[in-house]
Amino acid sequence: MRPDGSEQELFQLAFLNRISAGGNKVAWNQLEPDRRWGGRDYAVVVAHDLRLGRTVQLTRKTKLFAPVLSPSGAQIAAVEFTPERSCALVVLDAESGQEQERFPTPGNDFLQSPAWSADGALLVCTRQEAGGTAIAVVDLATGQWKTVVPASRETLSWPVLYRHYVLYNSPYTGIDNIWAIDLENSQRSQVTSRPYGAFNASVSPDSTMLLFQVYTADGYNVAEMRLDLVYQHTPRSGDYQSALFSARGALFFPGLRRHHGLRLQAGYERQVPQNYHFASELPFPRGYHPVFHHIFYGYHRLCHPPALPGPEPGHVLLLQAPQGDLVRRLGAGQDHQVHETYTASGVELAVDFRLFSLPLELTAGVRCLYRLKQKDTVLEPIFFGVSF
Repeated sequence: MRPDGSEQELFQLAFLNRISAGGNKVAWNQLEPDRRWGGRDYAVVVAHDLRLGRTVQLTRKTKLFAPVLSPSGAQIAAVEFTPERSCALVVLDAESGQEQERFPTPGNDFLQSPAWSADGALLVCTRQEAGGTAIAVVDLATGQWKTVVPASRETLSWPVLYRHYVLYNSPYTGIDNIWAIDLENSQRSQVTSRPYGAFNASVSPDSTMLLFQVYTADGYNVAEMRLDLVYQHTPRSGDYQSALFSARGALFFPGLRRHHGLRLQAGYERQVPQNYHFASELPFPRGYHPVFHHIFYGYHRLCHPPALPGPEPGHVLLLQAPQGDLVRRLGAGQDHQVHETYTASGVELAVDFRLFSLPLELTAGVRCLYRLKQKDTVLEPIFFGVSF
């Protein structure tokens, strides 16, 4: 893919879990079945030289995963996981495939997604420990491991090194985005704020641009941004300066009958934009188009599902019990001396269903809201559990 968005197909690959590029080479691993024993297979490393147009299998009868080329293209790091459940990070010569270095993981923890530093002196990866997922860095000169993000149940993935930071995927706010951890002071910051998720950071060779995947209504796409910005006050000055504080909570209460319930939600958000606006972390009241406010607060939701009878299942369409909610949504925004309120009350009706015997469960319904200030009624369809 070129900067103008055009694409050129170089060659076709079988199923793989990762592809890496560096120094005019491309590397990946692929499955190699044993020629004699049907229950045995191997994971071998393959490299393609973009200048020569030549593809070479570098290893034989190995169990190597997630290979990644060094920035110069001279070496390949990969995770070795043997049938004896022994795990290590190995470094190969990118021309011959010969093993140059080996770094066993402390405690024989399982490693994933290795990545090189720009100078080729460090490797970073995720490490599966008893307490969850951690991010660790190994110094190739000393062989010493250093944990930079302690193990937790947070889903951490795809770490990459950028100067004295490690960038990685995390759903810390409830939405997958790219975060950064400072190797010098362990300060953690959010780098991207995409409403449907940003993943898999890749730093340009000159360390000025960040490329990453974003999820949109049309599926995955590639985005880029300057690496001067780190969300929620950058570790250093840059072209973009802004700040955001957001908090929300919810209370759940049982209803009077089975399947009845009451849910209350409230939140507060304050933005201090200078030359950049963050996407809001609070859901905007239904029935209104989202509007940016420096201060947004008082979001309430009252939910009380009434009892509805469930239809009999059919052969083509399998219906579950319809869902009904009585809702009241409140919101208020403030910008300097301007204060705006958003109030809507109404009902939501939806039903979950399946077509034929397919395992995919779908949701369809309608939301009817009365907007108090506008004195009008808004109908909104619900489909796949997503409102339009």
